[in-house]
Amino acid sequence: MSPDVLTYVLIGLGSALLIGAVALLVVRLRRREARNQIRSLAGRRAELSAALHATQEAMDSLAQADEEHLAEFAHDTGSEERQTFSEIAVRMRIVTSELINRPVRQALRPVSSELAGAATMLAEDVAAIGDGDGPALLAAVDELDMSAMLSKLHAADDMLLKLCERYGANVDEIYGGGLYI
Repeated sequence: MSPDVLTYVLIGLGSALLIGAVALLVVRLRRREARNQIRSLAGRRAELSAALHATQEAMDSLAQADEEHLAEFAHDTGSEERQTFSEIAVRMRIVTSELINRPVRQALRPVSSELAGAATMLAEDVAAIGDGDGPALLAAVDELDMSAMLSKLHAADDMLLKLCERYGANVDEIYGGGLYI
């Protein structure tokens, strides 16, 4: 084999190895980006779960309250439960905005949309409580549909778990698998 042919063969092999290494690097970086996006969605999911839990606790507190406490809740915008509902509404609007505006991979969009839908639903429902007064306020509490929000959360959980398996993401790394408040 002539030295010129050997040189061209070595250049070709080197180029192929370089192209293969770059392609492998690109694939690994894209998978890492996907795992980071999944972790971010899992963090938003944990926030939503904590907000639903806080909403349920406030509702339980009202269910066990005496008439005096209910009257305070119905007429005093500074009552503990109304403040809780107001803070949840504000936080869920922020979470919704983050979920809607943050670019994610095509495969992650259904999870993001499901979480955004649940966060929007919770924000609107608890905001209606904060904006109400008197009997209308108590009616708004009774109309809270926690099961619909939980259904959306569980649907997002199922999708998130499938994506974790697909991309090798470990969402237990987020808050040790739970949200500590």
